[in-house]
Parts: sequence; structure tokens; C-alpha cells
Amino acid sequence: MQSQGLLNSKKIQIRKQFGFTLIELMVVVSIIGFLATILSVGLSNTRDRSLDTRRANDIFTIQKGINLYLAENQVFPPGDNTTLGAGTSCGGFACTCLSSAGFAASCPMGQTIYMAVVPGNPGNGGAPYVYGRDVSETDYTLTFSLDEAIGSLSAGAHTLSTSGIDGG
Repeated sequence: MQSQGLLNSKKIQIRKQFGFTLIELMVVVSIIGFLATILSVGLSNTRDRSLDTRRANDIFTIQKGINLYLAENQVFPPGDNTTLGAGTSCGGFACTCLSSAGFAASCPMGQTIYMAVVPGNPGNGGAPYVYGRDVSETDYTLTFSLDEAIGSLSAGAHTLSTSGIDGG
């Protein structure tokens, strides 16, 4: 009898050693929640920066396409407040192509294609990319905005032209 009582008390002791108290579980859950919060804030900031980096790269890509058009046609592509990559600036459709006919919703057959895909603003922040050519056809503007500073570009609205980048 005594040996059974001793065995039962050892079983109880073993169970207590392998279990967790409610306090211990609550502490672990709160630490995991705290770490998850910190991680999600860090990832959100990284995502915002990556969108701004993409916006800056998009603008320089569009600039290269415009310069290719200029080199062949000796004027800048036609357009006045043309929203690129989105919106309805090209006959009710998004302007997604730059060809010898200018910005268009699709690339026409038989035309020289300078940009088969004209990028648009990649995220919800920032403003759409808007292209405009001056009356003399010797200058253009390409407006865009950044949510955060990227390199030498500050956050805010910017305008790219033959003079460089202004604003922000």
C-alpha cells in the first residue's frame, strides 16, 4: 500500500514538472504579440520605401523612352496632362504604350515602339504620373510624387523636365 501511495505522488510530481501555468502561457503569448507588432511596423516601412524606389525607377525609365522618341522625331511626344499607366487619358483607356504615334492605350501595328509598357504609379500612395509637352514641343514635364525621401529626392511632389527634377 505504501508503495502505491509513493508511486501516485511521483506521478503527480512528474505531471507538475511538464505542465505550464496560466501565467507562463500569458507571458509567452504577450511577448509573441509584442514581437509581431514590431515586425509588422518594420515591414510596412520597408514596403513604403520599396514603392518609392520603384516610382523613382519608373520615372527614369519613362524619361529614357521619351528621349528615344525625341532622338528619332526631333520633338517630344504629344500630350497634355496625360496620365500614364492608368486612368483614361488615351481615348478612354490607360496610356500604356509609347510609340511613334505618341502615348496610346495599346501599341499600334507598324509603328516604332519606344516603350511597350509605360509604368503607372505602383501603389495607393503618391500621385499618378502625368506627362505634358509644352507648346513649342521643345520641353516636357513629367510629374510624380514620393511618400518618403529616396536618395537626393525628398518626399512630396516633383516635376521632371529637360532641366532636371524640381520640387519636393
